[in-house]
Amino acid sequence: MRYPHRLLFISLMLIPLIACSQPTDKLAFKPLISGESINIGVAQPTAYILSNQQDLETFWQKQASAGRVPSADFTREMFIAAVDTMQPTGGYSIAVSQVNQNNGQVEVQGIRTKPGTGCMTTMMMTQPYAIIKTAKLETATSPVLTVTTQEQPCQ
Repeated sequence: MRYPHRLLFISLMLIPLIACSQPTDKLAFKPLISGESINIGVAQPTAYILSNQQDLETFWQKQASAGRVPSADFTREMFIAAVDTMQPTGGYSIAVSQVNQNNGQVEVQGIRTKPGTGCMTTMMMTQPYAIIKTAKLETATSPVLTVTTQEQPCQ
């Protein structure tokens, strides 16, 4: 090997980076509500952290079938809302499949279900959403929502 001291130097520089990186923590959560109609315009699927009663109530009122706002102990728990983009018809939904915390960043995995080709749907625009409850995170920054799509066969 021509420059073994350089390889040793680079290896020693990488050790602290590897040792300090935080592993991804998979978070437990409880689905609360989902629906097709919420009054939030987003250009791409978006997740929101609702970490106090006012945020929750404001968001809750934007649902078409709001119902009663759930109670929560915001010192120990919080809510995350996943909101999809506007869809051309009914039959679309979104569900949270996984929530991770990675180096302080909240990562939400969602699954969009769309109606299969030829399925009968309502002929109105919809905007699917899902709200979950999870343990309060101290470093709760704006979450990143990644959505995969699956097709629902006609019934």
